[in-house]
Amino acid sequence: MRAGEGFPAGEIIDATEHVFSGSNTYDFPTVPVWHRGRMIIIGDAAHATSPASGQGASMALEDAVTLAKCLRDLPAAYTAYENLRRKRVERVVAQGKRNGDGKAWTGSAGCSCRSCSSSWPGTAAGRAGPTATASSGTSGSASEGPEGIGVVGGG
Repeated sequence: MRAGEGFPAGEIIDATEHVFSGSNTYDFPTVPVWHRGRMIIIGDAAHATSPASGQGASMALEDAVTLAKCLRDLPAAYTAYENLRRKRVERVVAQGKRNGDGKAWTGSAGCSCRSCSSSWPGTAAGRAGPTATASSGTSGSASEGPEGIGVVGGG
């Protein structure tokens, strides 16, 4: 959304007491179980990756295809899906963390630079007026799969 295009992005940004910098990322702990009863989590809800890995959407698509095949072909579909996916996604998440850790600004000089960069003109955090964009961050979605099976995914 851009301000000035019929959306209230500018007013929302201006009304916000503190706009958080988008440079900090936090590691999501491993989820011990991806399913319980008739509910299952997929994508970022099950295994959020660092933005540095660039793998979030690809892994969510892999999850969807794998889950669909398991639901079609196997009696214990959820357990099979998790067993097929867990090793790969945990490897990708770990690699993304290693990649992202090398890009982090640390120490007093790095923190000062990071703090200054979030208020540079032309950035949303710098409240750049009509060119500022508003982002709701990570969003998730829920839908009902076959036979009333709940599927929750992040993205």
